[in-house]
Amino acid sequence: MKKILITYVSYGSGHKTIAEYIANHIKCRNYEIKLVDLTDTMNKRTLKTVDVFDYIYKHRLEKFFSFLYKVSDNKFISKNYKIYTKKFLYNEKVRDLYCDFNPDIVLSTHWYGSNLAAYMKEKGLINPKIVTVITDYKMHKIWLTSYDKDEHFIVANDIVKRSLEEAKCYSKNIYAYGLPVDVSKAAEIIPKAEIYKKYDLEPDKKRLLFFGGGSAGNMAYYKYLKKLLALPMDYEVLFVCGNHKELYNSVKALEKKHKNLKTFGFVTNVYELMDISEIVISKTGAATITECLEMRKFLVGLPGMGGQENYNAKFVKKNNYGTMVKGKWTFIWFMKKYLANPDKYLNKYNAKKVNSQALKQIAGLIKKL
Repeated sequence: MKKILITYVSYGSGHKTIAEYIANHIKCRNYEIKLVDLTDTMNKRTLKTVDVFDYIYKHRLEKFFSFLYKVSDNKFISKNYKIYTKKFLYNEKVRDLYCDFNPDIVLSTHWYGSNLAAYMKEKGLINPKIVTVITDYKMHKIWLTSYDKDEHFIVANDIVKRSLEEAKCYSKNIYAYGLPVDVSKAAEIIPKAEIYKKYDLEPDKKRLLFFGGGSAGNMAYYKYLKKLLALPMDYEVLFVCGNHKELYNSVKALEKKHKNLKTFGFVTNVYELMDISEIVISKTGAATITECLEMRKFLVGLPGMGGQENYNAKFVKKNNYGTMVKGKWTFIWFMKKYLANPDKYLNKYNAKKVNSQALKQIAGLIKKL
């Protein structure tokens, strides 16, 4: 039985979500699959660097992160990530994980997993095919740091593919399959009447779906929500807090004052909430963008962690998949305009659907390899 190691890191929800989509899609085939969060294999020194990133992420030091993201997007720094892999990522625990499982394919939704596989392959410890899913709508040279000439890259679209080619990617195996979405969940959405009953919602209301910072949640979006609720509107606001308990409790307390607010924690099927909502309000993570495209929902992009999310936002706006706001005041300015004339925005929305065959194509590539 062929073995497939699927790796991700758990900071930010997109890497994990896409890894799980792929694992769930191919699990019924004749493979032995191991899904691993590489954060669990990191030593104390490496976890400190992750903690710094996590601090930047949670406190939304957007300009600082965007600066780091930009200055690291060059060949000189990307070449040194091989040293980073050796000194910071590689350790006995991760070596045993890869070597004991001895995978035929290592598929990674974060460059950590591909770098580690390439490093151990170079040392002769393992000999897998390496597949990397670039989980953003823009290429960053940090993804091109494993230097395995047989590496296979899966990217969001032809634009990202061309950018890899222009950056003289060491591999010719680049596939513009699109980012994976769980089409089974999207295709099996229960009728709207059942969704209203399931979540105790009024059938005759229009709704705005607001994601408060991905699966981790973020208190920064609480202020955005309060500004939104202060506007006069005949809409219900569905606010998803993810796993953030403080955010959930704070938003839940607002329900006493705002009867048009419905609070959710972590949800397992975002497509149901998208299906009954007019638009989606969220930071511009790649997984959220892809889900909005699958459901053909206009996205109001909020400032997030910066870096790749800024480029994702530009992709959304340029293609008329939604808009991007720069802060609380521009958010309220836009929402006032939207609430006054929603058709102006919904009618010009580019309803081009994403490639729903991405998971099927990835499965086909795995079978071929």
